[in-house]
Amino acid sequence: MIPTGATSQIFQNPALNNRDEVTGKFDWNPTEKDNFSVLLGRTQNPTLNPANVPGFGTTTVNHRQFANIAYTRIISSTKLNEFRVTAQRNDNLQAVPASTLPLPNALGVNINSDNPTGPTRLTFTGLTIGFSVQGPTSLIDNTFGFSDTFSWTHLKHTMKFGASYSPYETTRCLISLSMAVWDSVRETGPRTPTPIFCSDCRGPIPNSQPRLPTFAARRPTSSPRMNGRSPAT
Repeated sequence: MIPTGATSQIFQNPALNNRDEVTGKFDWNPTEKDNFSVLLGRTQNPTLNPANVPGFGTTTVNHRQFANIAYTRIISSTKLNEFRVTAQRNDNLQAVPASTLPLPNALGVNINSDNPTGPTRLTFTGLTIGFSVQGPTSLIDNTFGFSDTFSWTHLKHTMKFGASYSPYETTRCLISLSMAVWDSVRETGPRTPTPIFCSDCRGPIPNSQPRLPTFAARRPTSSPRMNGRSPAT
């Protein structure tokens, strides 16, 4: 697993970045005063991250989905209401070993791990041999949004009123140092792997403001003076 030779060696490791995206939009007008609009999107991006030594590359897969649904109602010639719902999901699985190699116990390192992913990670001056210590890690984020906006034109003024609400959910499963680590730079022997850490966090984030904003705005309509023209005499 460790390349050796009488002379120095230069490695060219393959990398991969395959991005795939698709977006679609649909509109439906059941009546002259009603409109439904749907926007859907998806992105998938698998990557292969090479290591400084062949055989210890890792993969990352990022999968994102998005949906936006809007309903617009023309109440009258001066009144309009728009209701919108959005949903977004970010599913990321990172630092997954790209190959299957012997585990520490098979190589004589008697250290048990909750989820061993490869052989003992070796660190020398200017050289590191082993898989990433940051994974495999699963990060999943779900974000939702609900908003409503009412517009009203009265005489020379246009007024808007609205509110929105945006809850979210974050799920993390972190596996750090799942294999034994031997560091010759710091002159330390094999270190015990850390246990798997999983958490489920539902918004809002501590010490942050809840995402429940409301607003009201007024905008005067255009007049001859605002358009730079003098009133007719």
